[in-house]
Amino acid sequence: MCYEKGTLNLEAQINQVLFELHAEIGQFQKSSEYARKYIANKNQLFDKSLVRTVISQQRFEQERSEKEIANFKLKQAQLIKERDNRKWWLTIVIFAFLIFAAICGFWVFYLLSKQKSIKLLHQMKDEIHHQKIINIRRDQEIKSVESRLEGEENERERVARELHDGIGGALGGIKLQIANFTLPETEANQLEKMLDAVYTEVRTISRNLTPPAIRDHPFTEIIQAYLIDIESKTDIHITYNSYPPEEINSLGEELKTDLYRILQELMTNICKHSQATEVTIQLLIHTGYINLLAEDNGVGFEKSRDFEGVGLVNISSRVKLLKGTFEISSFPNQGTVVNIDIPHKDKLI
Repeated sequence: MCYEKGTLNLEAQINQVLFELHAEIGQFQKSSEYARKYIANKNQLFDKSLVRTVISQQRFEQERSEKEIANFKLKQAQLIKERDNRKWWLTIVIFAFLIFAAICGFWVFYLLSKQKSIKLLHQMKDEIHHQKIINIRRDQEIKSVESRLEGEENERERVARELHDGIGGALGGIKLQIANFTLPETEANQLEKMLDAVYTEVRTISRNLTPPAIRDHPFTEIIQAYLIDIESKTDIHITYNSYPPEEINSLGEELKTDLYRILQELMTNICKHSQATEVTIQLLIHTGYINLLAEDNGVGFEKSRDFEGVGLVNISSRVKLLKGTFEISSFPNQGTVVNIDIPHKDKLI
């Protein structure tokens, strides 16, 4: 580019000299020709100078733009780096906060769990203490019931002995003394029958007060004999069912005695209060429990009013002592159903 510029400048100078030289010698046509060439050279030099200026300016603008772009990119990179740094620090802060929150949460959970465990432990201790108190009271109630029932049994035996030995012996002596008196035969026979009836009643009362010989006879036959005896002395028709008899007869002696006393109480209440003509007694052994059912067609009663008065308290005490359940269904003039379940461990129906 510099070589070309120098050539054009030299050519312009030559054409200028020739232009001036021919003008001086009067050769105006030649002078005019060299003048046009000189002008053309100047124009070329001017155009090239202009092009160079434009190119230089474009290069300057391009360099400035590239520099600005580079500066922009640098600033942008710095901004991105600062943003990434902020994100990184923000991430660290958030992560640290989450760790701190997790530790605090775990610590709070631990404290709450510990407090809950302590509270639960206190509750369990209170419940155990309360249960111990209940068990002690239950044991005291059981001992009290056992003592009362034992006292009643002893009193029954004492009264039975008094009736049998005392009143029974006295009646026998009176009967012998009457035989020595001179009385009309009709009166003597009537008096003897009355004494026999009283003696029979005393023996019956004495026998009822004394437990039957459960050890010596099958329990099912003892119950059946007892119910037949009641049926013979009342207007009540009794239906009796027991199953399985071999399992019932193999029950423990104390349990059979309790069942017999419960049945006695039930039949006594029925005979005294129910005015029933039909009674059904069922003694069944199922898997895990013994069921005693007594149902009559009598006048019934209102449980809330008459429960204490109809002599069922002793039954309830015995059933409670045996850890059983005692249910009564009764309404006035609709009869009564008594259902008793007593736990039993043997394998049955």
